[in-house]
Amino acid sequence: MASVFQDDPTLIFEIRQGLERECLRVDQNANISLRPHPPELGSKLTHPHITTDYSENLLEYISSVHTNTRSLMGELLELHAFTLKNLEDELLWPSSMPAILPEDEQDIPLAYYGESNVGKLKTLYRRGLGSRYGRRMQSIAGIHYNISFSDNFWNYLHHLEKSDLSLKEYKNQRYFGIIRNFNRYRWILMYLFGASPAVDSSFLKNRPHKLEKLGEDTLFSPYGCSLRMGGLGYTSEAQKDISICYNCVESYIETLEEARLTPYPAYEKIGLKNKEGDYLQLNTHLLQIDNEYYSTIRPKNIARTRESALMALHKRGVEYLEYRLLDVDPRYPLGVSRDTILFMHIFMAFCLDKNSPPITDEQCREYDQNFAKITVEGRRPGL
Repeated sequence: MASVFQDDPTLIFEIRQGLERECLRVDQNANISLRPHPPELGSKLTHPHITTDYSENLLEYISSVHTNTRSLMGELLELHAFTLKNLEDELLWPSSMPAILPEDEQDIPLAYYGESNVGKLKTLYRRGLGSRYGRRMQSIAGIHYNISFSDNFWNYLHHLEKSDLSLKEYKNQRYFGIIRNFNRYRWILMYLFGASPAVDSSFLKNRPHKLEKLGEDTLFSPYGCSLRMGGLGYTSEAQKDISICYNCVESYIETLEEARLTPYPAYEKIGLKNKEGDYLQLNTHLLQIDNEYYSTIRPKNIARTRESALMALHKRGVEYLEYRLLDVDPRYPLGVSRDTILFMHIFMAFCLDKNSPPITDEQCREYDQNFAKITVEGRRPGL
């Protein structure tokens, strides 16, 4: 396939991008904050740019959509500055792996979104995550990079290739080609940008591990790139049974929908309600909602009222891709550098431009193994 960008190099500027950046609030001694979300920051249920993720203390910034990386980083800087002005004596934890956690993980406060039906559902979903995976794991922070091409770009490419597909089908096909190449080469992103090789010992209470001591209360992986993306982070034994096919949008939706409707014995054992009649999770299925599936990339379309993420994807096709594997980088005040974003920008163009045939089950296992090896020992000499 001839390079798209050779035909018209200006198309590289037709990329739209945004960031979602999570970070814990902590006190002056690096203990996670047990205070409510500061009211000065606005309503976490309705604020368009500042909300919370799993816990009450896990801030999440959501940028606008930008075509210019400098303006994207400028907005992120403004959100951080506004927050710090309103935190009194608290700080923002600069790493993906959490600060000092309480002895009892039940003391990690669930995000509270008020008494509306929507707010209650959001909190209940998080209660379910805590019941299934533990609240410690849900205190991990990350950075999601959202990226898409403009309609002008897709119309140009659709015409250039003389495709017989509808524009929606064509976009779906090309976006899934990007996803397959992302899965082939994502190990290099982890090698370059993995930034969570160490963690406070409070995170690992009663959990088996092979980490080494770095200090009195710190454990680390000597050659590891990312504890967050490895076995101690966003992993789930239950979800290993979900075999996602990224060869087309239809199989992707079908696989995730099946997981959302499949009962899972371990979650049935937890139960839907406790003895007092309070709900513990949304359901006892493999997934409570489709977004519970922990993946390093997601095809997305913005869900409208009464729509699930998969329903939006089915109706209107892929609108953008969410890259979910970036660690918070403690070397930079905003948790990510402009150079990293520029590299992700170029990586997206590479994944689009390179031929992307369907992936076999054997290849899928190989790509997963490559990625897992880099997270655990990517900086081992000679690897």
